[in-house]
Amino acid sequence: MSLYDARKGAAQLERRRSARFTVDLEALFRSIAHERTGPLANISEQSAKVMMDPPPRDVLQ
Repeated sequence: MSLYDARKGAAQLERRRSARFTVDLEALFRSIAHERTGPLANISEQSAKVMMDPPPRDVLQ
């Protein structure tokens, strides 16, 4: 990793409003058209990252 990459990564971390925490949990995603489960990768006070392959289509539109 170059010094530039390290600084860029540090700047991206500092830009976040709250800390993100890695978790190993199963999540339930519900929308009007879908109900699916997937692993919850990380979570913060404002959001969470649920891994789904492929992602629900109604979220992408």
